[in-house]
Amino acid sequence: IQFMGTGHPNIFPPRPRMQTGIVVDVAGDRWLLDAGAGVLEHLYRYKKSPDTLNYIFISHLHYDHCVDLDAVLWQWRSIGGGRNSPEARKRRRLTIFGPDGLDEMLSDLYNRAYKVDGRGRSLLTSPAIQRKRNRDAGTFDAGAYKVIFHPVVHANMDCWAIKFETRRGVLVFSGDIGGPPHKKLEEHTGFMKFAAGADMLIIDTLHLPPEVLAGIAKAVKPKTMVFTHLTERPIGFARYYDLDKTVRLASQYAGKVVVAEDGMKLEL
Repeated sequence: IQFMGTGHPNIFPPRPRMQTGIVVDVAGDRWLLDAGAGVLEHLYRYKKSPDTLNYIFISHLHYDHCVDLDAVLWQWRSIGGGRNSPEARKRRRLTIFGPDGLDEMLSDLYNRAYKVDGRGRSLLTSPAIQRKRNRDAGTFDAGAYKVIFHPVVHANMDCWAIKFETRRGVLVFSGDIGGPPHKKLEEHTGFMKFAAGADMLIIDTLHLPPEVLAGIAKAVKPKTMVFTHLTERPIGFARYYDLDKTVRLASQYAGKVVVAEDGMKLEL
């Protein structure tokens, strides 16, 4: 697991965390979980070129989780020359799992916003790219591992968590969870059951108070709890944000607590 971005919508110049993006390498496959601003740059910086991706998971359509998806797809298409080049023929197929509205977003980009250029339409029709809705995916069986999708409560968005069941252990990424008005622990009972017993839980830290994040840690009891979606300065909608307090409280229940940094690598 390597973090391409651990920040939130407002990138802070003195300590610029890129927006959300995580690469997961599992059993020979490579997943990108979310694609916020700066993720493409970090894919190159950390030698995870877009053409090496097999799967992309988009948790929801807040821009800090999907604004670089277009750039990642263009680079995936462009690497190795034209689509009939030997490099392109060898390129891995790509499956995109996304929330409700993802197809409309991509269609609006390539059929409307970029219609004068026209080349983007090939991304909508390419047999090498499949698009699936998270809600229709069920349990995705990749043979050596399984992937399960689960809806979470976040703002007014269609938002999803993802779980990897592997031979090395279980990894859960919450996507964004909580936020106004969903700040009560009992609202996240379904997610806590979904994540229970995870070997590693990567969780959005921005949208829930420290006490609620600690309550999730108590219910899930992960061996490792990783806090991401972090801010370096106060923001209006998350006045309750207190990373030090969150770490202190959650450490009572999680085996190990980690604060993510851009570029950080972890293993199950």
